[in-house]
Amino acid sequence: MERFWIKTRPDDSGCILWTAAKDEWGYGRFLFKGKNRHAHRVAYEITHGEIPGALVVMHKCDNPACVNPEHLMLGTHADNVADMDRKGRANRTPTRHQKMTRDQAQEARSSPLSAQCLAARFGVSVSAIYQIRAGTTWK
Repeated sequence: MERFWIKTRPDDSGCILWTAAKDEWGYGRFLFKGKNRHAHRVAYEITHGEIPGALVVMHKCDNPACVNPEHLMLGTHADNVADMDRKGRANRTPTRHQKMTRDQAQEARSSPLSAQCLAARFGVSVSAIYQIRAGTTWK
């Protein structure tokens, strides 16, 4: 997994920071087993093995860019939401796709225009349009 770890650097807090591609939340992204995945999940898998069922990988350090396996733990989605709430991070919003209104999202979903064209029209990322069309946002 040299290809993975070469994209990291340690910091003074004990985190191992992801230095390559990141999403709008600051989480690292890495192509693993043919899929573009969150780097912290990959770090957990290559260190501890497969992640069971619908469990999420949570950060003890609250640093989305951290891939230090010692800073990662498994939990349910509910555990993660409770952890975020307890630490005052529950009201975070992504930076780009929530600039659209519900009506604009419905228009993007039904439009024959390309995602690139719609992204430029609404001032959002192309991935935001893909997420809207896939039903992962603006359901």
